[in-house]
Parts: sequence; structure tokens; C-alpha cells
Amino acid sequence: MIVVKDNVLPLGSVNETLCLIYDAGRSFHWADKDKFFPFLMPLIHSASQHFDLSQATGYEWWARGNDETKDVVTKWHLDKDENLYDNTRELRLPLCSIIYYPLAANLNHGEFLTEDIMIKPKSNRAVFMSSDTIHTFAPFTGERWSFIINVWN
Repeated sequence: MIVVKDNVLPLGSVNETLCLIYDAGRSFHWADKDKFFPFLMPLIHSASQHFDLSQATGYEWWARGNDETKDVVTKWHLDKDENLYDNTRELRLPLCSIIYYPLAANLNHGEFLTEDIMIKPKSNRAVFMSSDTIHTFAPFTGERWSFIINVWN
């Protein structure tokens, strides 16, 4: 299942998310369920309207700035526990994944792609997807900033 919502965060939260992206770098981060950024909780609440997050214990998140993703060709993939998969080949998936675009401007391409759906990034748009969704992202010109959250139990 894939759900797209526009204007999902209030303007102040959009700006805070952009600041977080600038500061976060390319590394992955973890936040326990009760310690996640309060201004991003509307994203989690929106996801919980479509996915059962009652067993959630925390959130893995990372951010991608425009300069980090513009020319990247992403392989088709599932969001999964990468360490577990690399070490044991066991496939453990999150409860759901969220892609949030605080800023998309003057954009040519950069779409979120599944085998049969193409979603254009748009400022303050969120894409909520079930963990078994194979996906990728198209290269682009313009500006596209993203914040990605995997919800884990």
C-alpha cells in the first residue's frame, strides 16, 4: 500500500525539518518512540492512520540533501534491516516507511518509483508505504530534499 499526503506538516515544522536535514548528514540515526522529534510526530500520526504502528519501538531516520542525491541512481530495493540481511540473509522489514519532502523546487524528474507507480516530489508532501514495496528514485535536476523514516518494532 502507498498513501500520498500533501501539506502534511505546518510551515514551522517544514523549516525545522530542513534545518535537521542540513545538520544530519548522510548517516543513519535512531530515536526511541518517546524521544523522536516532536515536530515530526504528525508524520507518524498520519502513517498510523494507514498502518498498524501499535508495536512501534522506535524510528530509524536519515536525510538527503539536494547535493547528495541529484546524480545518484538508486538501485531497486526494499527498506530492511541492512545489518541483519548482510550478516544472515534474513529479511526483516519495518512496520512502514515514510518519505517526506520538505522542499522540491524547479524539479525535473526525481520521482519516487515502484513497479507501477510514479510519484513526483512536491514540497511538504509525504509518501507512506508498506515495507514490502520495492522502490527506487529517479535522478533529477532542481532541488529535492528528503527525510526518510522507517518505523520499527
